[in-house]
Amino acid sequence: MAAGAISTVVGTVANAAGLAVLGILAFLVGALWLAAVGVKTLAAGTSADEAPRRPTASTAQTTPVKAPNAVSRAAPAPRERSAAPLPAGWPTGKDITLKGFDLWGQTGWPNQEIVGENHRRDAVRDVFRAHGGRSGGETAAEAVLVPEPGNPYDRNAVRVDIDGKAVGYLPREDAARYADVLQRMILAGLAPLTTARLWARNDSGTWRSRITLDLAEPHLIYPINPKPTGRTAELPPGTTFQVTGEELHLDVLAPLVTQQEAPLWVALRRGTVQGARSVKEVVEVYVNGSHVGHLSAAKGQEYTPLLTTLEEHGVTAIAHAKITGNSLAVNISINAARPSDIPQSWIDEHASAADGTPAGGAPDLQHTERVADALTSDRDDLAARRGEPGNPPNTATGEAD
Repeated sequence: MAAGAISTVVGTVANAAGLAVLGILAFLVGALWLAAVGVKTLAAGTSADEAPRRPTASTAQTTPVKAPNAVSRAAPAPRERSAAPLPAGWPTGKDITLKGFDLWGQTGWPNQEIVGENHRRDAVRDVFRAHGGRSGGETAAEAVLVPEPGNPYDRNAVRVDIDGKAVGYLPREDAARYADVLQRMILAGLAPLTTARLWARNDSGTWRSRITLDLAEPHLIYPINPKPTGRTAELPPGTTFQVTGEELHLDVLAPLVTQQEAPLWVALRRGTVQGARSVKEVVEVYVNGSHVGHLSAAKGQEYTPLLTTLEEHGVTAIAHAKITGNSLAVNISINAARPSDIPQSWIDEHASAADGTPAGGAPDLQHTERVADALTSDRDDLAARRGEPGNPPNTATGEAD
């Protein structure tokens, strides 16, 4: 019996050891399988998201991107803020002509991400090749923002076109913030333009890219009042300085004040004021044709020679400005280059225009099928003419493709 008991114990121990060995083997096999799946998933995520590594914050903040060398555009008369509500769908039509409008608030630091670039590798490849980058690298280009209210997946979708090719979309949450103002611009006959920064690399024929836009907050990209009419010269951007005397013109300015700062057009003209002993020359500021203040004495002296030259040729200087305040106090600040920093070529161009057309005018920016696709309320027709199903969610990024 002792021998039998010993045999039973030995058998039990052997069985237990066998089970332990099997358990260890099973654990090792499971670990190896999970590692393999993780590597595969990581590789897939990299190819679908953004293959080129994002530059560090220090890199992004030390390499400003200048606007590409392109024909300068004078912004056409914008739509007034009190425009009628946006209709449910775009008007149909295949031949749509828009005027290029450089969005206000550009800083030279493109930091607005777009999504879907790596699902449009052919378009990115063509853009880089057009800009001389056969194997990728970094470049700047002009981008057009095209709202798509007829998009069956997101009525706020905003497509990004470069060189006439769709390279991506604004992220869904950002598109929701920008859609209204961009749609109003399209209805006003304007094509929203901004500077894009592109990074890309060509990995054995597979293009991977990242694209960012120079885009201010929605309430800062489009002026709230119409551009002054007639023969005008838009002063280049530069330094910011204050207007004085706004408190005397609250009847004109108070209705323009919003809950946050807002961009607006101003016109600068020479004028005079009666001083204690003599008449003094000043530079007056106008908004919507009404006098709303003037420049300081020092600023007035600085700008008077330039304005004199322009006005002798029947041209009015206009500039970008911002308005802040409330019904009791209003502040206007102007952003314009100092006269000493304005190239002589700019002065010659605007002062010599004598054909009766607005100085600084530019040819229209033609948009055919792509913009026509955006200007339709028929979703089926939209998808059929584009030859694609629309803008479904991107399963790799969670964003609109």
